[in-house]
Amino acid sequence: SPLGAYERLSKQGVLRWDEAQHRALKTLNELHAKLVGDMDGGAAAAKRKSEAPKKEGSWFTDLFTAREEDDEGGYASHGGVYLFGGPGCGKTFCMDLFYASLPGTDGKEKRREHFHSFMLHTHQTLHKLGKAGHTEDTVAIYAQRVAKKTRVLCLDEFQVTDVADAMIIRRLLDQLWERGVTIVTTSNREPDELYKNGLNRVQFLPCIEAIKARCVVHPMESVRDYRLTGRGIAGEDTTGGESGGFKGTWRVRREGESHEEGERWLERRLQPMGGRRIQVPRAGGGVALFRFDEVCASAMGAGDYTAVASTFHTVGLSRVPRMTIERVDLMRRFITFIDVMYEHKVKLLACAPTSPATLFESSGG
Repeated sequence: SPLGAYERLSKQGVLRWDEAQHRALKTLNELHAKLVGDMDGGAAAAKRKSEAPKKEGSWFTDLFTAREEDDEGGYASHGGVYLFGGPGCGKTFCMDLFYASLPGTDGKEKRREHFHSFMLHTHQTLHKLGKAGHTEDTVAIYAQRVAKKTRVLCLDEFQVTDVADAMIIRRLLDQLWERGVTIVTTSNREPDELYKNGLNRVQFLPCIEAIKARCVVHPMESVRDYRLTGRGIAGEDTTGGESGGFKGTWRVRREGESHEEGERWLERRLQPMGGRRIQVPRAGGGVALFRFDEVCASAMGAGDYTAVASTFHTVGLSRVPRMTIERVDLMRRFITFIDVMYEHKVKLLACAPTSPATLFESSGG
């Protein structure tokens, strides 16, 4: 179980005990027990079918298939868990422990994605369904495809900042729950803060109420920011002068090679989806360099960031400014950019005039 794994790793000294993480894992452990209980309940039905021709799939699939065929109403979703807390509190770690402890094939019976990647794939699929001439509800068709093989869907860093995402996710979650999918998600925001001040937010409010009704909403607080205590943080200097530029001192090294601004950099164009193209002004050797304004003060969004992360192993970001609440749009895009790079294990090097702890200011002063 995820809770047992956490306690074992703590005793072995692999990780540091954190009371907030332990409480979160208790909540996840309850859901884990219910899911495993469902599998145990379906074991008898699976055994009755053991002499029938075997369909390709795992033990996890067989148990749920048997349960579905044994109950006229199909498999009932447990709703899920909505785990929220500040950046670096360990909520993703807790969800990953839960995910790793579940039986089943990764990417099939259980599926774990960053929310931005999941929504990018969702938009692409809905676009293809529309082009294929489907006149019925394409969201329902997509939900059926997901539910056909996925029983547990884990989404990291759930946040809604785009009106298109807001309208789709509202209907998609309902469709997935109705089809028996259990959803576990992490977020920096409590449900009532989702899509706050967004366009046509009133139409998104039923989604918030559904999340609160269907899921166990668990607040998570921690006194530590574990992003700043992991390997590779000590001794790394990512601050610079006010200009925060690459010139003169910026080098990105990989396997003995080095690049500097102005040295063999080429312009690249990427095409994330829907025929739209994004420009990467400086790229070479699997490395891309951007100025902050090119990434966070432009029309680029989560889908574009994902395309960058899927193309380059290292990304440099220069001229990162101090940000205030008056430019909350820049903050949100910057956080989204970091989340996507982190999720795709991209090395991110940033030049800023101050440390991460003082990069965001509560007021213009």
